[in-house]
Amino acid sequence: MFTCIHGGSEVAPTIALIDDLTLEHCREIQTELLRPFPARELRIDLSATEKSDLSFLQILHALIRHADAAQTLLRFTAPLPAHLVELAAMAGASGLIKEISTRIEETQ
Repeated sequence: MFTCIHGGSEVAPTIALIDDLTLEHCREIQTELLRPFPARELRIDLSATEKSDLSFLQILHALIRHADAAQTLLRFTAPLPAHLVELAAMAGASGLIKEISTRIEETQ
């Protein structure tokens, strides 16, 4: 199952992804994350996700490139889910996690 919730403000919207970030849902995830950004800042919340696979790592990479090209400040809420960090390590994508780590925003 996959759910996406939009929140935050018009200036700094937040997209919360929930449940499974897998190939089964990659088209929906891609549609939600790679649409034109309405603001110059975007927050992604992955804290309620259950599992992820290589398709989601590819989407994250594309999201970062897309945000940079659109000059959008892309932030991720902390902490990153363990399943994502472990998957990236197994897939040799530690550089992606390092890049995301530079964009972490501590929640209050």
